[in-house]
Amino acid sequence: MSNTNFAIIDLETTGLSIQRHHRIIEIGVVIANSKGEIIQEWETLINPERELDGSEIHGLTNADLFNAPTFKMIAGELKELLAGNILVAHNLSFDATFLANEFDRINYQTPIGPMTGLCTMKLAPQFFKNSSRSLAACCENIKYQIGNAHAALDDAKAAASLLKHYLHSSPDLLDDWSELVNDFKKFQWKELDKLPHQLVTRSTKREHQSGHFLQRLAIRAPRTNLYPEANSYLEVLDRALIDQNLSFHETEELIEVANSIGFSREEAHLLHQDYLRGLVKIALEDGVISADERMHLAGVAKCLNISQAEYDAALLQDAHQDSVQIQSFKLSVGDTVVFTGEDEEFDRDSLTYQGKSLGLKITGSVSKKTTLVVAEDPDSLSGKARKARELSIPIVDYKTYFELLNRLN
Repeated sequence: MSNTNFAIIDLETTGLSIQRHHRIIEIGVVIANSKGEIIQEWETLINPERELDGSEIHGLTNADLFNAPTFKMIAGELKELLAGNILVAHNLSFDATFLANEFDRINYQTPIGPMTGLCTMKLAPQFFKNSSRSLAACCENIKYQIGNAHAALDDAKAAASLLKHYLHSSPDLLDDWSELVNDFKKFQWKELDKLPHQLVTRSTKREHQSGHFLQRLAIRAPRTNLYPEANSYLEVLDRALIDQNLSFHETEELIEVANSIGFSREEAHLLHQDYLRGLVKIALEDGVISADERMHLAGVAKCLNISQAEYDAALLQDAHQDSVQIQSFKLSVGDTVVFTGEDEEFDRDSLTYQGKSLGLKITGSVSKKTTLVVAEDPDSLSGKARKARELSIPIVDYKTYFELLNRLN
């Protein structure tokens, strides 16, 4: 089997069970030759189109996955990496089950299954005496240091190093698996269209998210009059800053709107100052800016990259000075609220009862009549959150929701 190549894979997922509709969020693939030498590496994050769990394990957030391709988008490229190669994974039954399920979801047949490949974890007792078969423990036996544990490509490279050790230690290893190898290599993979997409990795995502979002706008001298085009930008800004925080999807929307109307970095910054002055004017309606209002204004200024000097100047403005008109968001009796995702601190039935007792309408689906969507993470990838963004409905976390309840009209 000197012409045999291996596709060593590792996955990160939203959870442990496809029965609970958990999905893949990261794929790492290493192609190795018959000697176990790496000849190609490939990786991408995946948008699972559902709530994300397990961040404490894999270290990924909803923001990391927000602009990542879906599995359907990368399936054609992935298929070419796998076709004709022997599938390998550390805990193959887990990875293969998830991978097969993703292909099944797009109605594409593969030979992938929990027993159709080599499992470096199950093979470990043949080569190592220690009882633990974890990837880290096995790699310690061969003095291999995993770069970033629970990052798919790094774990796939670690499994590849184990496979290389096995092949060198037992040159006849594949003879026991000849039938499986031959069946996998003979499978006729059907054509699968390559859809337009851009691979997103942990490193490229971190670079994309670094710095304030204004840095991603063009530099150009501001125009003498920014209105009325500015109103559409300010409308998004007003909706996004209900919680004095800009989530990733909100910054992406602001950049999209700014680019669509040709706003430069300088023009957007001027609008941010106008917006802050508008908030100050609202706060001054009763003649004084309270401590809570100051905290709110300071939070907004930080989000908008407004300097201390600009912030101080806004606070000193005349209450009658012209400023941008802002419709401060408030919840009112009769408004419709939708909850999405689970939160360990809050019971959904209790939240529903509380909301209804205060006069809100609590529904299970998002529509044009929805006033607010509440999520554990405003960057939620759930279907309800996606629908809310399509309809320009605000999404806030539970802390902000309770603050809005305290000011319910």
